[in-house]
Amino acid sequence: MIYQNIFVDNEGNKYTRVECLESTGTQYIDTGVSGTFNNQIEFIGNFSLNSKSSKEQAILGSKNSSNQGLTIFFPEYSTNLRTWCGSGTAYAINDVALKEKNSLYAIFYKNKGRKIILNNIEYVNDNISNNFTNNSDNFGLFSDKATTLSSPSNIAIHNWKIIKDSVLVRDYVPMLCENNRPCLYDKVSKTYFYNQGTGEFLWG
Repeated sequence: MIYQNIFVDNEGNKYTRVECLESTGTQYIDTGVSGTFNNQIEFIGNFSLNSKSSKEQAILGSKNSSNQGLTIFFPEYSTNLRTWCGSGTAYAINDVALKEKNSLYAIFYKNKGRKIILNNIEYVNDNISNNFTNNSDNFGLFSDKATTLSSPSNIAIHNWKIIKDSVLVRDYVPMLCENNRPCLYDKVSKTYFYNQGTGEFLWG
């Protein structure tokens, strides 16, 4: 039940809806969702990139210890979004003017093909590596891995959806719990997802 920006769960706990969750570079979330090249994976959301970095900054990823997996990230000293899949070549989305609040739609088709729409500009590449997520690792947010913090980012997420094989499996909105701890609330599983790294997310 929601009263203005206050959400009350079935146990009576109160959560406050906030505009975004922002990582300072030490926070990330394990989504609990995995995908392989036999799945169709879609990501829909709004995010803000706060600053360039001397290192890669991941929005999300599912890399394992062998670097098999999918990641959507910003390269070093860049605001040009890229995707990287398995052993394939990073696919750059260049010359896009990032906004304070960017809209992203990304779809990775079964076995090959991907489409990225960033701020209403569409990019397509059919030469995806078949082993883009040839592992069972989950997708992490604010990290290119879910098992540990990797390629940390200074990114704010306003909302985020994950669709697997045409089924909505995650629908995240930023929240503050009763003790003011920031988290993402998933409206599908009715679960609160907290930081798996160190410190706490900022919120706005």
